[in-house]
Amino acid sequence: MYDLTKIENPSFVKDLSISELTSLASDIRSFLIENLMKTGGHLSSNLGAVEIIIGMHYVFDSPYDKFLFDVGHQAYVHKILTGRAKKFNTLRQFKGLSGYINKSESEHDVFESGHSSTSISAMAGFLMANKLLGDPNKVIALIGDASISNGVAFEGLNFLGQFSDIPSIVILNDNGMGISRTVGVLAKKFKNYKEKNVFAKKNFFEELGFEYIGPFNGNDINEVIKALDKAKKMNKPVIVHMKTIKGLGYKPAEEDFDGVYHGIDVKNPSLASLESYSMIVAKEMVNIRKKFPFVLINPAMLKGTCEDVFKKAYPESCFDVGMAEEHAVAMASGMASRNYSVIVSMYATFFQRTYDELLNDIARQNLHVVFAIDRAGIIGEDGPTHQGIYDIPMLSHMPFMKIAMGMNPAETRGLLDYALCGQKNPMAVRYPRQKVVDDGETILIFDEKWVTLKEGSLATIITYGPDCQRVLDIVLKNNLDVRVINARFIKPIDKKLLDSLAKENKPILVYEQICNNGSLSSLILDYFKECNYDTTKYKNMAIKGDTIVTHGKINEILDYYNLGDSYILAKIKEMIK
Repeated sequence: MYDLTKIENPSFVKDLSISELTSLASDIRSFLIENLMKTGGHLSSNLGAVEIIIGMHYVFDSPYDKFLFDVGHQAYVHKILTGRAKKFNTLRQFKGLSGYINKSESEHDVFESGHSSTSISAMAGFLMANKLLGDPNKVIALIGDASISNGVAFEGLNFLGQFSDIPSIVILNDNGMGISRTVGVLAKKFKNYKEKNVFAKKNFFEELGFEYIGPFNGNDINEVIKALDKAKKMNKPVIVHMKTIKGLGYKPAEEDFDGVYHGIDVKNPSLASLESYSMIVAKEMVNIRKKFPFVLINPAMLKGTCEDVFKKAYPESCFDVGMAEEHAVAMASGMASRNYSVIVSMYATFFQRTYDELLNDIARQNLHVVFAIDRAGIIGEDGPTHQGIYDIPMLSHMPFMKIAMGMNPAETRGLLDYALCGQKNPMAVRYPRQKVVDDGETILIFDEKWVTLKEGSLATIITYGPDCQRVLDIVLKNNLDVRVINARFIKPIDKKLLDSLAKENKPILVYEQICNNGSLSSLILDYFKECNYDTTKYKNMAIKGDTIVTHGKINEILDYYNLGDSYILAKIKEMIK
């Protein structure tokens, strides 16, 4: 058995026999299962890609040959082979190993990715630079977990296919899964691909200008090495089609077609009786659908957002469009143009990919589409590419767009109901990656005013979401004579209430788990300046601009960026002294 913690660089694999490489793959799987059960992380994606990544290091020469991972969550084996196994107990922990590719960790990490489908376009950039620089080394893109179905991947293929003399190597890790089962016609086509013969018609990739080889058994190290060696010798664009089993080596993951083991969290017994906001929102969608017809559009995240419960209840009203966020929003605009009610649901971090469709197809036309934005705010272990801190700045300047966030499950349910049934503008309802006690109640919402949670005469704190309760608890615990306001509508702002606060001329603090450029604080400050109100006593606490938010536990991250409870208390005391 190999001691993986003693690996310093991947060159050792070139000296191993097929039998030894097979043993190495087995040891890596055991190592991943043992460690990820302690730290959490992307389990199934990495178990299925073990032989492919070993083969890449066997045939090619990293870091001279450049490895691009699409997405970075399938690169744990690469981390192990490049000398980072000794740090795996810190995976996704504060100041520990990233769960994705990270250039600061290793010279073998050359392109950071946390979102899907960018590797082929990035490879085009690497290859064009190689040509201009006279660099003869190879560039290899490993694309998997259904990332090939996204439009950005097609744009990359369309570009590279025209350069018949440039050796672009795309490894398609085809496991029939995204987070859960893949959807759409491409997945069905791939199932039918057979070993090519001289009489066979051109397949999809060959029509785009790529040499196609495969499909190969991507979990057979001997077959992988032969396929990659063949691709290496081709001086042309080539697709290497590998069939793999997602979760191979861990039976529950192998038999999981719902995405349970795609990414796993370490179980915390104290949270067992709590409900996630994702599940709370999904169940509320089911309740609303009983009385109000609408469709749910979700880009390959039904399991992560818990909206598989909605699909089970109303399959004809649920569209999983695959890993295609832009398509999801554009499709929603078409349905809304026919006056049909739509909810589009996805994680905050992937919501950013839809900017143009949101602005031009939805907001500009003032279409009634509701956006359920999961994992809003600081989300923790997934790190920089997944923090939900940019959706408000992205949406706040869009015409007609409304943005809201409830302080608890009851208010979140009420906002979702209001967004769908109580108003007609495009509206985003945000909610965090958090588990809470849920009493099942709903706070009915009939207007877009803010709510004063506690009166006070020395200063005012404005916040929204679950941070309302955090701030309120700090104020009450320390017996502070401070007003606390729940700005549950981030846009539109409550101008009437702000006018009254401005006339008081007392200190105001706005607290947010968001990038401060374009935040609620920015909207309020712009309004104050427009009205020529005094802003000398106006303060804000948020993520500062140009900050790349690291990974770790949420409380650790908040403290690291001076946004934890002790920092809130200190700021309040400073304001009222």
